[in-house]
Amino acid sequence: MLERLYSTCYQASHLSEESRPVTFRAILAEPDAFPRQGGPPRELHRLEFVRAMPFEPRELRRLTQAADFNRSLIAASA
Repeated sequence: MLERLYSTCYQASHLSEESRPVTFRAILAEPDAFPRQGGPPRELHRLEFVRAMPFEPRELRRLTQAADFNRSLIAASA
Protein backbone atom coordinates (compact mmCIF):
# COMPACT_ATOMS: atom_id res chain seq x y z
CA MET A 1 0.00 0.00 0.00
CA LEU A 2 2.85 2.37 0.81
CA GLU A 3 4.44 1.70 -2.57
CA ARG A 4 1.15 2.56 -4.29
CA LEU A 5 0.86 5.78 -2.25
CA TYR A 6 4.36 6.89 -3.24
CA SER A 7 3.89 5.94 -6.88
CA THR A 8 0.55 7.73 -7.19
CA CYS A 9 1.84 10.87 -5.47
CA TYR A 10 4.95 10.87 -7.65
CA GLN A 11 2.91 10.54 -10.84
CA ALA A 12 0.51 13.29 -9.72
CA SER A 13 3.42 15.63 -8.95
CA HIS A 14 4.31 15.64 -12.66
CA LEU A 15 0.88 16.88 -13.68
CA SER A 16 -0.43 20.43 -13.88
CA GLU A 17 -3.86 22.01 -13.68
CA GLU A 18 -4.39 25.12 -15.82
CA SER A 19 -0.61 25.72 -15.89
CA ARG A 20 -0.37 25.43 -12.09
CA PRO A 21 1.79 22.72 -10.54
CA VAL A 22 0.05 19.98 -8.59
CA THR A 23 1.20 20.25 -4.97
CA PHE A 24 -0.36 18.53 -2.00
CA ARG A 25 0.31 16.73 1.24
CA ALA A 26 -0.91 13.16 1.57
CA ILE A 27 -1.26 10.83 4.52
CA LEU A 28 -1.97 7.11 4.66
CA ALA A 29 -4.44 6.58 7.52
CA GLU A 30 -7.86 5.16 8.26
CA PRO A 31 -10.67 7.75 8.60
CA ASP A 32 -11.10 6.90 12.29
CA ALA A 33 -7.60 8.29 12.93
CA PHE A 34 -9.13 11.77 12.67
CA PRO A 35 -11.84 13.01 15.06
CA ARG A 36 -15.30 13.66 13.62
CA GLN A 37 -15.82 16.60 15.96
CA GLY A 38 -13.56 19.57 16.50
CA GLY A 39 -11.96 21.93 14.09
CA PRO A 40 -9.59 24.85 13.78
CA PRO A 41 -7.60 26.27 15.38
CA ARG A 42 -6.66 23.36 17.68
CA GLU A 43 -7.96 20.33 15.81
CA LEU A 44 -8.37 19.11 12.27
CA HIS A 45 -11.55 19.80 10.34
CA ARG A 46 -12.37 16.45 8.80
CA LEU A 47 -14.20 16.44 5.48
CA GLU A 48 -15.16 13.01 4.22
CA PHE A 49 -16.54 12.21 0.78
CA VAL A 50 -19.94 10.52 0.62
CA ARG A 51 -18.42 7.86 -1.61
CA ALA A 52 -14.81 6.77 -1.81
CA MET A 53 -12.75 8.43 -4.51
CA PRO A 54 -10.14 6.45 -6.45
CA PHE A 55 -6.60 7.23 -5.36
CA GLU A 56 -5.23 8.06 -8.81
CA PRO A 57 -2.99 10.85 -10.12
CA ARG A 58 -5.84 12.35 -12.15
CA GLU A 59 -8.11 12.53 -9.08
CA LEU A 60 -5.33 14.06 -6.98
CA ARG A 61 -4.83 16.72 -9.64
CA ARG A 62 -8.50 17.67 -9.35
CA LEU A 63 -8.49 17.69 -5.53
CA THR A 64 -5.39 19.81 -5.12
CA GLN A 65 -7.06 22.88 -6.56
CA ALA A 66 -9.48 22.85 -3.62
CA ALA A 67 -7.01 21.73 -0.94
CA ASP A 68 -4.59 24.47 0.09
CA PHE A 69 -1.10 22.98 0.49
CA ASN A 70 -0.35 24.70 3.81
CA ARG A 71 -3.68 23.88 5.40
CA SER A 72 -4.79 20.51 4.02
CA LEU A 73 -3.98 16.82 4.04
CA ILE A 74 -5.40 14.42 1.49
CA ALA A 75 -5.87 11.10 3.26
CA ALA A 76 -5.82 7.68 1.65
CA SER A 77 -6.76 4.43 3.34
CA ALA A 78 -6.63 0.76 2.47
